[in-house]
Parts: sequence; structure tokens; C-alpha cells
Amino acid sequence: MNIAQQLDRAAQHFADKPAIVFEQQALTYRDLRTAIDRVAHGLRAMGVGVGDRVALFLPNIPAFPISYLAVQKIGAIAVSVNCMLIPEELHHVLTDSGARLVVTTAALLPQLQPLLGIDLAPEQVIVCEGSAAGHPGFDDLGSDTQEAFSPRAMERDDPAAILYTSGTTGRQKGAVLSHGNVVS
Repeated sequence: MNIAQQLDRAAQHFADKPAIVFEQQALTYRDLRTAIDRVAHGLRAMGVGVGDRVALFLPNIPAFPISYLAVQKIGAIAVSVNCMLIPEELHHVLTDSGARLVVTTAALLPQLQPLLGIDLAPEQVIVCEGSAAGHPGFDDLGSDTQEAFSPRAMERDDPAAILYTSGTTGRQKGAVLSHGNVVS
């Protein structure tokens, strides 16, 4: 089972119903699925595959669930990153998780700036809600395709996401959620 399959089912049954409402704008299940499929194709074109980690350094905006579910469709692992982290903490989360790409906003990019060239190349940082020279744009991901993206079948124990939480040592620790934990 793959959590993204749940969204595909909802898009079949409730295509014109609102799936996300953000700042008085609604995104239907059909539109959400289209956006997720587009981003999944774009991430795949960037080389993201099964088991790869993609960090989501995003606030609560539509790009978060779109990115999260696109990562799930590929069979990759979504790494949720708290937007309040300072560069040192970001460095720890990105290196500990092994994230190969980061999806963020132009407003949060300054927090990642000290890590560019050390942990990340500019082309590994996808920018949504704004743009930044040298970084791929979120809206450009998969923009050349309208094809559906079939979710990869995953086993219950396959990792789906890594959530970082503070530990007793003060360093954040990654807690891995499997597809069995995410899909109930």
C-alpha cells in the first residue's frame, strides 16, 4: 500500500470537491492529483528514486502536501523539516537523514544559504513561492507532462517518512514512519 493511492481514489470519487482550501482558494481533488503527478514526474526526472530522501523545508502551504504525496508516489522518503531550525540544526537533519533534495520557499532560502556548497548544490534545492537564481522552480517540475503517475507499491514496513524530534541529548533524532504507520 502507498498513501498516495488514497489520494488517487479520492480524486476518482470526489474529483470536483475541494481537497485543500488555502487563503480562500480551493484546490479540487482532481487538481491536487494533477499537481502531485506533475511534481512526481519532475522529481523522477531529477533522479529521485525508491528509498531516496527528500527534505520538505516548508511551512503549511499547499506545496507541502503536494510534495509529500509526490515523494510517496515515487517510493521515496519524505523528511519533514521544521521551518524554525537554524543552519546548524538544518545541517544535522540533512546529513543525518541523507536527503538528496530539499523543497523550500524563497523566504526560507536564507536559512539554507550557509549549507550550499557544503551539504547541497544549488540544483538540489527546489524553490516554491518565489524564485531564486540557480535553483529549480517548483512550478517547473514536470511541467512538460500531463501523464498520470502511478504510485509505487510499497510494503507495510517500507519507510515512508522521517520526522525529526528533539531528543534527551539536545540533538534531533529521526523517527521513521513506515507505510503501515502512515496508511491505516
